[in-house]
Amino acid sequence: MSTCKTALLGGTFNPPHNVHVDMVKFALEQLHFDRVLVFPAADPPHKDVAEKVSAQVRLELTRLAFEGIPGVEVSDFELRRKGKSYTYETLRLLHEQQGEGEISLLMGQDMLETTPQWYRGEDLLRETPIVVFPRPQLEGEQRDEELSSLVEHLQSAYRARIIVAGFPMQDVSSTELREQIRKGPLPRTVPAKVLREVLAKGLYGVRFDVSRGRTEREAELITLLSKRLSEKRLHHSIAVMEEMERLAQRYGLDVARARIAGLVHDCTKDETFENQLRLCEEFGIIISDLERYSPKLLHAITGAAYARVRFGLKDEEALGAIRYHTTARANMTLFEALLYLADYVEPLRAFEGVEQVRRLVDDRLEEALLTALDATIGELVELGSLIHPDTLAARNSILMQSIKENCHAV
Repeated sequence: MSTCKTALLGGTFNPPHNVHVDMVKFALEQLHFDRVLVFPAADPPHKDVAEKVSAQVRLELTRLAFEGIPGVEVSDFELRRKGKSYTYETLRLLHEQQGEGEISLLMGQDMLETTPQWYRGEDLLRETPIVVFPRPQLEGEQRDEELSSLVEHLQSAYRARIIVAGFPMQDVSSTELREQIRKGPLPRTVPAKVLREVLAKGLYGVRFDVSRGRTEREAELITLLSKRLSEKRLHHSIAVMEEMERLAQRYGLDVARARIAGLVHDCTKDETFENQLRLCEEFGIIISDLERYSPKLLHAITGAAYARVRFGLKDEEALGAIRYHTTARANMTLFEALLYLADYVEPLRAFEGVEQVRRLVDDRLEEALLTALDATIGELVELGSLIHPDTLAARNSILMQSIKENCHAV
């Protein structure tokens, strides 16, 4: 019989999202479970699976969501057995067939409230330890008292063993996530690997084509870009367009202008180095030696000129944002800062450090910029690459402004 401290998280995972991942990480890191079993339900007893997404596909998405997290086992156990996915039966079979020891259940507060009504729910409460994650508490609400009363009742009625996790769950609706995937902007709360697979399979009715455009102009530009960019780059461009919409709404920038800049910012990204140099010559662009020896920087320079000449974009602020979306620069305008960050944090991005910037970008813009710039500079130093002076100037200008404000405060 297994002696390791084990927890189980079940659900439809339609789609799996960051709250699921955060719950599991908390159980492993803070509650010191040795492992967490993650079981997508094959046939949930209390509701039909929305969008008719098969259990096998949901299993694949869930494996992507938890990929690379030590101590997590995403299992097809529920898919291999017949009948409804009753939690009590799952635990019983784990004990009988696989010799598992005691397993704790991870669940949110909403699920705990209905557990007595589950199949053999009262037996489940008597026999199985539960870790419950509270709902987020809004100012003035009495949810702490509600949860305490619920736990006390279940402990009294069923001798339930319940631990309340010191980690309130973010309020996430799977229905709303599917709607955001279908209509945009893409949700940040779904792991990038999952989103990319959703796009690849066309789940939830998502299409990354001209239908993503809100206006005739956007649809026209998506059509033009689809002939110039790889599918992956086009998806990124549409995702940046939608991220610009979200940030523009948050910071008071014109949404239509922001979306256009996000859509076309990488319009020359897929050009070869030779074609980048040809575009520089065609548009009369003089580049420095550093830029000539840093090919990844050229698409921002040529892209702004291309958008002006070939796409007829006359918005000077948008063109400036496209020009500096890769290097940044000192004293960036709001438009420039938002495009730099939208390109960095759009939901299809998956690299070390991106989640930290995502957590900052809605409320602490300058800190988000500084964090992103520091990470970029650090990576370039580690790779032994050239660093554009505009990038260093951008970082220094943010720090100088902060120093000046602190001095005035004193």
